[in-house]
Amino acid sequence: MSDSSKKLPYGYLALDVESTGRDFVNDTCFAIGYAHGTPETLQRSGKIVLDLGLPIDNSDLQTQWSKYWNKCGYDRKCFDEFWGQPDNLMILDTLQRESDCKESSDFARKLNAVLQQVEKTYERYALIFDTVAYDSVWLNMILSKDGYEPLLYHRNGEYHVDSSFDIDSYIRGLAMSFPHNDNKVGVDVLMDGFTAKRGDHDPQIDAENILSKFQFVIKKINAN
Repeated sequence: MSDSSKKLPYGYLALDVESTGRDFVNDTCFAIGYAHGTPETLQRSGKIVLDLGLPIDNSDLQTQWSKYWNKCGYDRKCFDEFWGQPDNLMILDTLQRESDCKESSDFARKLNAVLQQVEKTYERYALIFDTVAYDSVWLNMILSKDGYEPLLYHRNGEYHVDSSFDIDSYIRGLAMSFPHNDNKVGVDVLMDGFTAKRGDHDPQIDAENILSKFQFVIKKINAN
């Protein structure tokens, strides 16, 4: 679809990250999920996973990862309260066994390749996040570290991507739900009928859910 005449007119790219904690200096983003499509369809989704470097065997995963977390200086609270919990530990273990990037440079290159593919697919596109203030920071750091353009720029350095959405903030805005006037009923009415896929913290599924939630809202607004 490199020929501009064959590009779709408009698309949305949902991105989701998984990391070892909240510290952008000492922690590591190790998984990125992506899903892109039109306002009505899913065109493509996938995930990119960085190998954190722990040789995994079939012994006690809790003990292995706990010791490795300390060795790497990752956010201890994040492990104790989240990744170290049984269900989440299995997700972490599965992601690491599926990892397709041994080096951070491979991680950045594959993320940039996803962005290149999106630019070849759509004339214009917007970014969607679950938590834009967190996820976009990680992604821009990954790209910039290896010399790639940040998210709001096209891969040729031209500014810029059409727009960027934080999905929950967008929904709250449409429902007129603000910190000083929390309209939970309005949010519930707006989202009535939406069902997310199961698979929380699998970054690919999370990205697909972010995209489908956005598509659901667009469809509901257009219907009214």
